[in-house]
Amino acid sequence: TLTSIWQQIRTKVEASAKKEFEEILVERDVVAGLNELERLVGEAKSRKERGVEIKEPPHTLPPERLYLAHLAPYLQRTELELEGELKRLQSENEELVDSIQAQREETEQLVSTLESFIADLERANEVMSKEVEGNGIKKETADVEQEMQAAGKEAKL
Repeated sequence: TLTSIWQQIRTKVEASAKKEFEEILVERDVVAGLNELERLVGEAKSRKERGVEIKEPPHTLPPERLYLAHLAPYLQRTELELEGELKRLQSENEELVDSIQAQREETEQLVSTLESFIADLERANEVMSKEVEGNGIKKETADVEQEMQAAGKEAKL
């Protein structure tokens, strides 16, 4: 009976330990990590057989170099994205500059047309002023107005 109790406890502890071990394997993705380690060891052996040696072991590299080495792919991808955005913005800016230039040319043309029209009106005004003063039209108009006012007064009486 003591043997059977010991056997039962041993079986339960063994089952519990196996269950926890399996959970840890899954939780920490141990199999994938071991596969990656095996691959890295294989690559190192292959390099060693070919005579390729690492100049500086990674564990002796300064933190800044390690940090930048890990950031390099991200920084390259970000740089490409930013260059694309810059090209897009430069293209938009060129279109806007062309549009503004066209608007300036149109504005200059309109101002030139208006200045020409104003000059024509001023010349016409000068000619009309000379005609009005030179022919006595001004005096005739004043005489006609006086006659009409006098006729209007007589008609009221």
